[in-house]
Amino acid sequence: MELTLAEHAYRAGLLAALMEIDLVFGLVVTLILSASVATAIRFYFKNRILQIRINHFQEELRHCEEQIELQQQALNAQALEIDTLDQIVRVVNKDIQFDKVLRNLLLQGVELIPQAESGAFLVYDDDTDAFRIGAAFGYELNQVSELSFSIEEALQRYSLPSEQINEGVFVVQNINADRAASHKLGHLPQPVSMLSMTFVVKGELLGFVIFDNFSDPHAFRAEDLTRMLRFRDHAVPAFTKAWFMRAIQQKANELARLEEIIKIINLEVEFERVLYALLEQGLELIPQAEKGAFLILNTQDQTFRIAAVLGYQATIVNSFQLSWEEALMRYAPDGSQINEGVYILKREEIRPSMNEALRSVELPLSMLAMTVHLDGELAGFIILDNFKDREAFSNSDIQKLLRFRDHAVAAFAKARYLNEIQSQKTKLEKTYELLKKKNDDLQLANAIIEDKNRDITDSIRYARRIQEAIMPRADELNAYFPDSFVFYRPKDIVSGDFYWFTYKRGYVIFAVVDCTGHGVPGAFMSVMGSTLLNNIVHVQGILSASEILDALNQNVKTMLNQSADGQHSNDGMDLGLGVYDPATRTLSYAGANRPLYRFHRGELIELRGDKFPIGNNPLSEDDSFTGHQIELEVGDVLYLTTDGYQDQFGHINNRKFTSRKLKDLLIEIHTYPMSEQRKIVEQVIRDWMGSNPQTDDMLIMGIRISS
Repeated sequence: MELTLAEHAYRAGLLAALMEIDLVFGLVVTLILSASVATAIRFYFKNRILQIRINHFQEELRHCEEQIELQQQALNAQALEIDTLDQIVRVVNKDIQFDKVLRNLLLQGVELIPQAESGAFLVYDDDTDAFRIGAAFGYELNQVSELSFSIEEALQRYSLPSEQINEGVFVVQNINADRAASHKLGHLPQPVSMLSMTFVVKGELLGFVIFDNFSDPHAFRAEDLTRMLRFRDHAVPAFTKAWFMRAIQQKANELARLEEIIKIINLEVEFERVLYALLEQGLELIPQAEKGAFLILNTQDQTFRIAAVLGYQATIVNSFQLSWEEALMRYAPDGSQINEGVYILKREEIRPSMNEALRSVELPLSMLAMTVHLDGELAGFIILDNFKDREAFSNSDIQKLLRFRDHAVAAFAKARYLNEIQSQKTKLEKTYELLKKKNDDLQLANAIIEDKNRDITDSIRYARRIQEAIMPRADELNAYFPDSFVFYRPKDIVSGDFYWFTYKRGYVIFAVVDCTGHGVPGAFMSVMGSTLLNNIVHVQGILSASEILDALNQNVKTMLNQSADGQHSNDGMDLGLGVYDPATRTLSYAGANRPLYRFHRGELIELRGDKFPIGNNPLSEDDSFTGHQIELEVGDVLYLTTDGYQDQFGHINNRKFTSRKLKDLLIEIHTYPMSEQRKIVEQVIRDWMGSNPQTDDMLIMGIRISS
């Protein structure tokens, strides 16, 4: 038995008192009795005092032994708990698949807290902005797997104030049948005691583990909280790793799906089919969308028409023509939403339309809208509707459509450009027929020609805007090669020369192309060439320079009906094309009548291409373009050019600039920064031309390997 401080003090005082009594009494006895009697009495009292001291020391020894035994028991219990926790951690860490990690964490928590009769793991779902039950113990999973709780419901049901969430483990108080979301669990027994463990990642609550007891309101004690806090130190990292692994896999799946969608869209070139393909793939990407519509703007009268629908009866909506105000009232009532790109509207946010026909169409409960802009101007809307759930669309759907939007706009721009070209071709054909029939009326014919020429010139100017929109901006090359330039100077409004570059599976593919002719014919060829190159690289997945040229040659021959019997057009392309691997600094190059100029350690190396063009060439079925593999070094400079610069007439004797002068110019300036080189190239040819007209389209691309 453990003695108090007061008892110890009392015993010490008693010993001192007895010693004093012993002395006093000895003196008295000595005076009264004889020496021998006094000695015997003193000996008796000394024995008594010694016995008291021995008893005192024995009690203290027993007390120490009891304390040591208690401490040993506590250490044994702690060692057993640590061993159990170590085994649990090994079980939890053996899986990284998200659902298995949730299941393991829940089961091992129940292992630590045996009085837990059932449990559930609630995990946050980005798509629904709510908590769902990802794993359950003691419940049938099919009874609870469809349950979800809003953030507010989860916080009210499974926690107290927000500061308690950060505590990590706590007992949930005030459990009763009226707690939040109890109606969702009416078919399940109600617990009388509940222990909660939270999972907070980067300051955000991403999950709860709930342990239930149905018989004891005080089932969970302080030692359970301590034990679960130690377990939580291992559980949170395991959960976090699985959470981010799942997010990475979801992102990879979405990108793969998006790539498939882009391939499908790029297979279409007819304008109406592109619109339907974009709408179909938008609905495929957002499966909760039940219906959809594609509205496009007529720039002539600033009205919108519904050009494609899915889920709606085409006969009802295809005849709709909406003014700018009517379209905004229904599809962008806030006005500022147009610049957001993708946004969600609820039924109550959509203003009633002034259009009588449109008012007859049922309003959706939720609408997901995506705007299409060209040259900074609104060109149309893609509308996705849901009629069952006003919360059908979430922020994750907005992010999906934003990633889809860049590809959708590019496909729309290409299709509209081709549609404009086809429209102009049809218009020109009609004009030609009209002129043939009216050749007896020269004055009228001249007036018609002048009018049509104005239309054609205006159309070609508009075509230039579309051609410039289709071609990548020259400064975007800097994203792949920080020190680079493009000098691009068309002879006419539109050009037969074009540059092209893209990125695929870690490779940068770039080309400089000279199509047959210039102006409108060259522009037709350039659009075809750009489209074919995109198809070869992004759809067919060809990443070898020589194989890209072989595929391009075969496609051009097929599209221009160039047969071996010589009954075909003489159109074709000269080009140089490189496929660069930044990881290894290797370049795969192939050329059709165009060389690659490379400066390596100050020395100019000219790599000549094959002496035949793309299309209209004498290649047999078994022949192919030559591929060159080059190991580049940091500081190497590459140039690709068309022949327009070197063939320009000018100077005193009105002669060509020549390829020799071009090489000399590059030798002189190749060490300068690329931005400075472009200015020099432009100034030199301007001085050379003087007052002479430009002979052909000009194009030079310069690239320095800087890393």
